[in-house]
Amino acid sequence: MYKLPVFLLIDTSGSIQGPSIFAQSNSIDVLVEDLSAEYDIEPWLAVFTYNTYSKVHQGLLPLDELTLPPVAAGQGSSDLGHALCFVKNYTNIAVQTTRQSDKAWLKPQLFIFSDGLLGNAFDNEHWSALDSIYSKVIFCAESIPTFRFHEHVVPLSFSQIRGGCFTPYFRS
Repeated sequence: MYKLPVFLLIDTSGSIQGPSIFAQSNSIDVLVEDLSAEYDIEPWLAVFTYNTYSKVHQGLLPLDELTLPPVAAGQGSSDLGHALCFVKNYTNIAVQTTRQSDKAWLKPQLFIFSDGLLGNAFDNEHWSALDSIYSKVIFCAESIPTFRFHEHVVPLSFSQIRGGCFTPYFRS
């Protein structure tokens, strides 16, 4: 059985309030349910939160050891650019350390949960820096920014996620 490292990057900025909290939480639940239903891969998850600062909520562990951050109104500003650099560096170290003695690992995937606001310091080139690390980057948001995403970034609105739709991304 192959192990799939999945990195969750969850927006906890001040703009995540009211319906945004519910939609984001529901989308994360759908992802966890879809991962739990996988029969031929073993999902491992790491969880990060970001607002003005980024932090590791949970290191890379098997799905059955998942702990999610509490759902609450956010604070601070959204700095997705810094968060992407932070999670990219962590992924490089975590995957390299974890894979040392075990070759049954698939290329990591990154799931970003946001309201769609990217922050003042965000540059579209932040996406291209992720090309060599992740097989896919899934950007899940309440509203999808209008710029053109890089080809390995899949934008999904929270409304598209209701009812489950993550499974195709684990399979390709």
